[in-house]
Amino acid sequence: MDRAAGRNANIPPPGIKRPVDSYHRQLHETHGVQIEQPSSDNTASGSGGGRSSGTQPRPDSWRGRIASSNIGRSGTSSLAHVTSFFDSERLARSAVQSEGSYSAEAPNRMRWPFLGSIRSQRSSPTSPRSEAHAPGSEGGDPNEIHLPWRPLFLHRRVLALFVVLFAALIAGLEAALVISDNNDGLRKSDEASRLLWQYGVVLVFVVVAALWARVEYQAAAAAPWMRMWNAPTDIDKSLLLDYVSRFPPWAMIKATQNKDWLVAGTVAIGLLLKVVIIFSTAVITPKLISAFNDSTAITLEEGFTQSSAGLQDVGSLPYFAMAGLQTNNMSFPNGVSSRAAYLPFSSDRDDLTMLNATVDGFIGGMDCETAKLTLSKIRYQGGSIRINVTASTDACATSQLIWSTRFITTSDEDLSRQFLLFQAGSCGESTETNDQRIVVMAGTVDLDLDAINTAKKKSSSTTTTLSGKILSSTAFLCTPNYAITKMRVSKDAETLLSIQQANGAKNTTIDGIEPWDIAAAQFDSYTTDETTGDNSFAAATQFYQNETVLYANKPMYAALAMRAKESGSPPELASLETGATLKQLAEDYYAQYSALIARYSMMEPTSTSATAVSSSIQRRLVARHPPTHLMAGLLAVCLLATVGTIFLTPTRGFLPRDPTALVDMAAIVAHSHPLVECLRGMGAASEEAIRVRLGGSEYTTGAEGHEKLGDPNLGYFHIFGGKEPPRNAHLRRSETVRWRQPVFFHGLIRLLYAIVLASVIIGFEVALRASERDDGLRNIVSDDYYMAWTVVPALVLLSIALYMSEVDWWTRVLAPFVRLVRQGDFHDTIGLNLVDVSRPIALWRAFKAKNLAALSTICGVSLAALFTVASAALFEPVSVDATSNVILHTGDFFANSLASSSDDPICTDCNNDTIAASMILVGEAPYPNFTFADLNLPSVTLEGEDSADADSKISVRLTAIRPNMTCRLYLSSEISTNLTLEYATDDNIVNPLQIDLNGETCHGDGASDSNAIIGTSSVSAQSDSSSSENSLFFGVGLGKTNSSSHCSDWIYVWGRLANTNSDNASVSSINALACNETIQAVEADVNLYGASLHIDSTDPPVPDESTVEDTSVAIPDLDYSSLINVTHTGLLDAFFATLNASSYAVSEDSLGGSSAAEAREVRSAILSQHNIIRTQSLNFKSRRHLTSTGTFPTVDGQNIMSGVSPDASVSEAVPLVNGNWVSQQIRLRQGVVATRILQGLVGAVLLLHLISWIFMPKNRLPRSPTTIASVTALLVDGNLLRILPRGAQWQPRKEVEQGLHDSELAERYEMGWTTSRIRTRRNGRKVKVEGGTFGIRALAPGEDGPEEELEMTPVKRRPEGPRPPGMPEGRPVGKPMDIRNINKPLPVHVPSEDVFGEEAIGTNADGEDAHGKEAVGTGIDRQDVLWKKTVLSTVYG
Repeated sequence: MDRAAGRNANIPPPGIKRPVDSYHRQLHETHGVQIEQPSSDNTASGSGGGRSSGTQPRPDSWRGRIASSNIGRSGTSSLAHVTSFFDSERLARSAVQSEGSYSAEAPNRMRWPFLGSIRSQRSSPTSPRSEAHAPGSEGGDPNEIHLPWRPLFLHRRVLALFVVLFAALIAGLEAALVISDNNDGLRKSDEASRLLWQYGVVLVFVVVAALWARVEYQAAAAAPWMRMWNAPTDIDKSLLLDYVSRFPPWAMIKATQNKDWLVAGTVAIGLLLKVVIIFSTAVITPKLISAFNDSTAITLEEGFTQSSAGLQDVGSLPYFAMAGLQTNNMSFPNGVSSRAAYLPFSSDRDDLTMLNATVDGFIGGMDCETAKLTLSKIRYQGGSIRINVTASTDACATSQLIWSTRFITTSDEDLSRQFLLFQAGSCGESTETNDQRIVVMAGTVDLDLDAINTAKKKSSSTTTTLSGKILSSTAFLCTPNYAITKMRVSKDAETLLSIQQANGAKNTTIDGIEPWDIAAAQFDSYTTDETTGDNSFAAATQFYQNETVLYANKPMYAALAMRAKESGSPPELASLETGATLKQLAEDYYAQYSALIARYSMMEPTSTSATAVSSSIQRRLVARHPPTHLMAGLLAVCLLATVGTIFLTPTRGFLPRDPTALVDMAAIVAHSHPLVECLRGMGAASEEAIRVRLGGSEYTTGAEGHEKLGDPNLGYFHIFGGKEPPRNAHLRRSETVRWRQPVFFHGLIRLLYAIVLASVIIGFEVALRASERDDGLRNIVSDDYYMAWTVVPALVLLSIALYMSEVDWWTRVLAPFVRLVRQGDFHDTIGLNLVDVSRPIALWRAFKAKNLAALSTICGVSLAALFTVASAALFEPVSVDATSNVILHTGDFFANSLASSSDDPICTDCNNDTIAASMILVGEAPYPNFTFADLNLPSVTLEGEDSADADSKISVRLTAIRPNMTCRLYLSSEISTNLTLEYATDDNIVNPLQIDLNGETCHGDGASDSNAIIGTSSVSAQSDSSSSENSLFFGVGLGKTNSSSHCSDWIYVWGRLANTNSDNASVSSINALACNETIQAVEADVNLYGASLHIDSTDPPVPDESTVEDTSVAIPDLDYSSLINVTHTGLLDAFFATLNASSYAVSEDSLGGSSAAEAREVRSAILSQHNIIRTQSLNFKSRRHLTSTGTFPTVDGQNIMSGVSPDASVSEAVPLVNGNWVSQQIRLRQGVVATRILQGLVGAVLLLHLISWIFMPKNRLPRSPTTIASVTALLVDGNLLRILPRGAQWQPRKEVEQGLHDSELAERYEMGWTTSRIRTRRNGRKVKVEGGTFGIRALAPGEDGPEEELEMTPVKRRPEGPRPPGMPEGRPVGKPMDIRNINKPLPVHVPSEDVFGEEAIGTNADGEDAHGKEAVGTGIDRQDVLWKKTVLSTVYG
């Protein structure tokens, strides 16, 4: 039909079909709006192109809805339908005013007062959740529809789980703290465990914070919906309320101002959890502490024997051990303490600072009774005074003899004569063990000195009875006792720290050992060949020399020496006859001496496993108190706040579906007609323009049942509210604005962030190198420093990570819109939700959507969340040695002469050197101070006011001397032997074994022809009868003398005799070693410990072999025979007997072997033992001190010089040396592994940040899409609201997608302008003109976008009366309406002043719009365009 025919066809213009369902009918009747029924002509048929009722499309199809909406009525405004939409708003406001408030009886249900009057009477929908609320049931309400959706993480049971989680975290923190305090930390810290614990703890709280972020977001996103659900709310607190895009502190403040306590509480908890994450980096950290372990494996090296055989052959070792302890400053041997003995034990661990073990111990004692001392007689006989006395108690009397050579002196006649004795006695001369006593007595005797002088002139065989009396005396008869009990022993590597009897320990004895056996062994040890003439306690004989003439036997001299060492001086002379003093002196001595006897004679080697409590300086993982308590407090606040939020969350749904995706929002607002109409043309408007458009009204939500949905449980969800425009007003397109992208996307900010990340990588690399160079970054004075260095980096890195979190959030928010600009399918655009999902799901969806920017930011924020995790183990405290200079003064030197001056007397004939060596080798005694193994060091003291304490450590280089043996090993082929049986030499050697070494042919004065001669007269008795070979070992060590037949300074011969139980005895194997000895000097690096500056056996001196040089230090004579006699079997001299029993002992196979390897093993043991013996010899006999005036000592006018540097001056021989005072400092060290992990994370985030920057398209949105109104405006100016399936509000997203797909109206989706083209303006400049509306549209199959560009001109309102002449009624004849592209909204212009007070966009006479832009036109006939616009506005209206 042409245009003229159309005008003559009398076809009415497109009209508006008002809804005639019960809801709209009652709505119109309530407001006095008459519903016009269509005429029969229009209904049945129409002229020209009319449709009959039988051929109309189905009303539920989209074509049917469009067709029915185009059935016109005369006299109706083209925008009358808009006014009708606002009728419900007026009704809602009037109903709210009449009702006043909502019912408080049903806070979890929505009751809209106006719904009851407008609901269809045909159906009374019930709750879809429960039939209990059906009409007629108790509590039911026929006017309510329960909405199904509320945020998952706002469900009360979910929040209750968070309450449980917070409580568990609090309990876990406090439990970890208790375990750490009770167990010296959680565990030992190594690199792997440290990273696992420190990373793991922080990661737990990062995960908890990530889970809570879902609660925080859902509370913020649901806040405007809940406000509208609860009560009518103004625009700024509902449709334009935006918490999600605000910085959390500002969001919390804004929520507090709005009294949105749910949002404020959840955001506050989120902030507290971030603080918890920061402090969690310092809650479990490594720390150097003294840690205890109650299950450390130890080995008991000795055990108590059940036989008294060792006591019967006690030897002299206890005696010399006592002498060494009291006179040579020897430390207690292993297994002996003051007054007690214990089983020696050791551990394989070398890092222990203390070892506490409960082992069997020995305590000896005496039960003493006061005795009366009676003088029997005094005699002079054989050059001595013999005083017979009787000590008696009521039950026992014993006769004692006081035999003294000191009393015969008469020169000190003014001095008293006193005796002090500790000796054996028996009751009534009985031999029974129970009758044996220890007699302790002290007294003063009055002697006739003249009679003594007379007696001395007589023959030595004459016995003279002297007169005299005992002036005063004190005596005790003591019964010995002992106990085997449990002892708690505490020791370090070489020093006994403490020993005491264990609590509740029971005292027992050994069945085979009587108490008197121990006392008898004590007396026997004083009568051996080595001890009879020994003067080890000679110093004690000088006590009281100017006060009295004192006679004491060796036990009492030992007791006096022990008291003098412990107390600093011997007891007062007058107190010796005081009962308490004498008794205590005797008991202390016996307890100590019996402990030595028990150690050396009552124990036998064993190897028994046991456990002990050990202490060691360890780097352990500990829970620190301040951060633990702080975190527990913050979590407690979170727990309480979470409990509060539980009561603030809704218990029923308030939306028909999740509004997160665009399609979900479209379904929710699709039936909110007043709101939709208010937002028409606002797709490209600014937020402020939307605020103006929607302002002045309050908004609320609700749902009403609707009979057309076909389900009585469903209805339509509405957002009620909006300003009603005046009738007949035309809507307009708002002025176009462009929203600036989020500040986080600004190029300068992104560049700055990349620089920050690069700076972090570089900064930590610089710090790491400084830490390695300086053994740490700085000293840690207290835990506060370490916490600061742990927490502050965590805070900085968390702040850096938060930026990435914001970039990720905005990228995910904008992801659907980014895709809409380029067109995309349902899942990539309106159905895409990357915000309110977990990161793994968001990552998968972004991958499927091929959104590289979102992929990068999601991966980046996941890695950035680990920044604080990685920072937890970044720094660790370590113990390092800090040094400071200190000056030490050497106090002695090693002389080139054995002569000694009166200022510094040296006993060169004493055997204290061999005694000390024996105690080291077989008595397990420590080395004397400033000696260690084969090194002799000059003694040093601190110069000036410096003083060492128990924890001191001084490192110094000293010049030490050591023996040097140059040796030749002789094997059996180089040795000649001759065993002669039944023969004795001139020296009375029976059955001599003569040994000759081929290279030792020197003969001294009176020397025999053989290098060594060994008597074998006792071989039969000593042979091992259990051995099938009946063999016997032999060994001798001989030093060179004037009568020696060997050339070398020392020769050692050892081997085995076979067939010793017969007359065919022979040499089975034999080896020899010949050595020459010199003294070397060597520089040694020494660490001195404690106040005494001793050498720790676990940290021996380290000689510098490059500094070795020969010296002229005098070498003292050394006689192996003066070594302590050690019980042995075989033909071994003192040297080899000691070697057989010492720690250097070799196996019998090696000692009796003939191979070169076995000979070398014995050679090594011989040299090690000799060097120790020689070192002690040099220590006691070659060490000299300067005189009191600081000069070398002089003997016979000859200076004794240093043998190390003979020509050196005093200051050079005894120099001041520089040392380093070493103190343990805790330094903050940066871990290499943790640094690399952190740098890797930061580098990865930097790369992902750059990728997201490159692939993130520029923003095309007019405003932030984070409010309901903003998103709704984009949807309204598109076509999505008009093509949604019926009931989309209640359908799952998949059904909505399927419905859109089946409608053939939506294949792809886009966002943009409805029209745009390139236009050449009058000045020749080409511009892109965008027109129409800006929104989100669905594109039908084969449709690429708008096909028409129409000029936007004002549309005049059609009058209510008949059409003007020339305007045809109805559609033009012969030209049916083309509805193929009706889903494309056309641009609409309104008069110059719209109802909202905004300037309308029109054209002026020059063809330009009101803003000076060229109008869009096509040259189409104006009336035809207006007709089309009228038709299409009806479709879109």
